Amino acid sequence: MYTDKKLTVQSPLSSLEKTVLFFLPVEVEKTNDYKFSQLKDSLFAEGIKIYLNHQQQDLSYKPIRWGKAKWHAHQFLHLVEKNFDNEHSPAFYAAELNIVESYLREVCKKELKHPPIYWINLRIVAASLIPLFHSDWLVKEIAFEIGIEDVSYFSRLFKKYIGMSPVTFRKHFLD
Repeated sequence: MYTDKKLTVQSPLSSLEKTVLFFLPVEVEKTNDYKFSQLKDSLFAEGIKIYLNHQQQDLSYKPIRWGKAKWHAHQFLHLVEKNFDNEHSPAFYAAELNIVESYLREVCKKELKHPPIYWINLRIVAASLIPLFHSDWLVKEIAFEIGIEDVSYFSRLFKKYIGMSPVTFRKHFLD
């Protein structure tokens, strides 16, 4: 984020940094192409920098043990990782955790700083990054592969989290 005297503008890739930090290492491990290795290294290094900055800010908070809320938040993220390509509804994850959806929303906002749909959508967007970098698939094919049938919805979702459309993103990083 950079600040001008009267205008505060967020960089279009600040959401990408969050995505890289949280989900991309899982997707990167699935790819072994030589051409892609330099990109993997730079994204992983950036993710480590973000993680270390985050750790420095949270040094004062060291929980002795997890409470119910923290456990539910952790389990929710684990379920999202397992099921994001089939299930996009917070109601599904709440049912899997045997809690009501409103409690899941409360837990996520308290422990993870964002509602459940944010984390589900972020995982969906993260899963689309590797095919955008690594393949020549159409955006439509990528959206269908990660479980979204409406391409315009996928493009809006991608733009919301990354700051640019999937096509612009691909052109920006591959050209």
